[in-house]
Amino acid sequence: INVENYKLTEGKIYPIADETRDFYSLLNDNNIGVRYHKRLFEVVPENAQLYLPGRFTIRKKDDPDRLRNYLEQTQLPPEEQHVVIVGGGLLGLELAAALKHKKVKITIIQRASRLMERQLDRISSKLLAEEVQQRDIQIYFDNEVSTVFSTNRAHELEIALKSGRTLTANAIVYTIGTIPNIE
Repeated sequence: INVENYKLTEGKIYPIADETRDFYSLLNDNNIGVRYHKRLFEVVPENAQLYLPGRFTIRKKDDPDRLRNYLEQTQLPPEEQHVVIVGGGLLGLELAAALKHKKVKITIIQRASRLMERQLDRISSKLLAEEVQQRDIQIYFDNEVSTVFSTNRAHELEIALKSGRTLTANAIVYTIGTIPNIE
């Protein structure tokens, strides 16, 4: 097994996605390799950092810097960049506003039928969604990401949604499932 295709994170070894191969390999904690031909799913442990190009989480203070640096590496002007944000809570909306301020095209994928469903009542959430959409931010409600693959073009991802729609973007940011650190 070529260890260069793996990154060490949280004491485990995870494969770096490469859809051009006709097989995949994994190493377990005992350095025993397993080969398989079709990747059915990816497991990302809670609080683990994503190390796949164009895929980000916002959990630590340096995560926004990693996203900014990646977008700069695309060498595309901001108005030609597209970022998909998974999660329509406070963190996702704040990120969307910051990126939109820089003229980046934004799409929000929201599992629920409304934004900030835990914080706002239905009417307030509807008013917020209208305001967000007036700022030229696309929102897909009642939807989830099904798959994310790199394309043949540098810094480009193909994102399939459970609804069947496919999006092309430069980056995807997961702003879901954050748990407050009360320690």
